[in-house]
Amino acid sequence: MKSQLMERKRIWEVDCRSLEIVITASFEWRELFDVLRGTVRSCSSNENVLETRTYALVHQCCHSDNPASRNLEFLLNFRHQRFIEAVSQMDPPEILQWVLSYSFGKKLGLGGVMWALGSDTREGFDCILRHFHQRLQIHAIRKLL
Repeated sequence: MKSQLMERKRIWEVDCRSLEIVITASFEWRELFDVLRGTVRSCSSNENVLETRTYALVHQCCHSDNPASRNLEFLLNFRHQRFIEAVSQMDPPEILQWVLSYSFGKKLGLGGVMWALGSDTREGFDCILRHFHQRLQIHAIRKLL
């Protein structure tokens, strides 16, 4: 099967914007805090500070090959397997059309879609990712207005 043979980017090879979206959409910060136990110090009782610090440290650790990044990569591959398989069976022009019509109202799929797109090694995915990031940014800004 095509999806089983396809090489995927490792988590430390995924671009920063995609990685941040994947991590934020796929994990609650407390779950990540547990993954990084011992790394994140409770320097504040303010949950917003702990949440921000946790996501920043996870992002930082995902830029290299280490036990935490490999663990997160395993969890992402496991959680988002159906999105990886779906994307790997489509051609880039089909994926671009799918991205251009993606409904951001469904939060459940955002992490999976971004992980499948961001970790795909095929040529032309930089353009597809740029379109997806732009659409997500526009959607988020409109929600705030």
